[in-house]
Amino acid sequence: MFAENALVTEWSLDQIEEFIKDNNCESLVEDCRRIYKNESDDKIKYIAVAQRMKDNFFMSYPGLKDRIDREAKFAKENGYCTSVFGDVRNLIELNKSGAWDKDHLSGMLSNLTNVSSNYRAQNYESCTRGKAMRQMVDWLEQNNYISFVDNEIHDSIDACVWKTELVPFLAHIKHLCERQVPEYGDRWIPLNVDCEISDIKKGQYYKGGSSPESYGIQWEGLEFEDPDPFGVELTPEYDINYFKERRKHWHSQGKRDPLQLKINEYVRQNNLCLD
Repeated sequence: MFAENALVTEWSLDQIEEFIKDNNCESLVEDCRRIYKNESDDKIKYIAVAQRMKDNFFMSYPGLKDRIDREAKFAKENGYCTSVFGDVRNLIELNKSGAWDKDHLSGMLSNLTNVSSNYRAQNYESCTRGKAMRQMVDWLEQNNYISFVDNEIHDSIDACVWKTELVPFLAHIKHLCERQVPEYGDRWIPLNVDCEISDIKKGQYYKGGSSPESYGIQWEGLEFEDPDPFGVELTPEYDINYFKERRKHWHSQGKRDPLQLKINEYVRQNNLCLD
């Protein structure tokens, strides 16, 4: 599909042959000739290049192929997939599909397999982004900033940022997205984010801007001094509810909160009352 829908329409045969030569794909082309016996020689070359690009992609992200295969296998065997936070997506069609479905509904089954492969990762990104976005809105309001968050798209956050507030804004949103969240425990995965700045006075638009470095901001080294080691960063009332719920959660399991000593000190320093 990638060869037909992308490479054939975007790449000339000369480009394909140059890629084959530069990337030592001759043996791969021969393998494709044995597999795709009914295809033309030119089409086989496009397929071989598509396969090499796919292989190179997965080599760039160690473990990604194993994760995709693992999630797809789980959905096929169980008829559903789950997220880190317990959400469930029912995919009973994958579990119950047979020969007829594969012949007549292959497109739908392929789409559901893609859903199963990406659901866990995309749900994690979306939930982490959503929490960071809400906390960013609270932080901006509490500090009387002019800048505001105005939109979200899947795992992205869009904001209108006043230039004089650019550095603290970027530092804080990066901190909210990438910091460790105690409740996640060993399920926590760093949500490393990148940033693009579009200046409307320059006629720039969404996904058409510049890097923070072009504004003199070193994105990778940008740090926000976290005033709250527990990641609450809300009003004292929310702090109290947060710690009460933590205590209730661990007590329900007959265990002691592993951060209890730090919590006691934090509560004492901030004059909070949990009783």
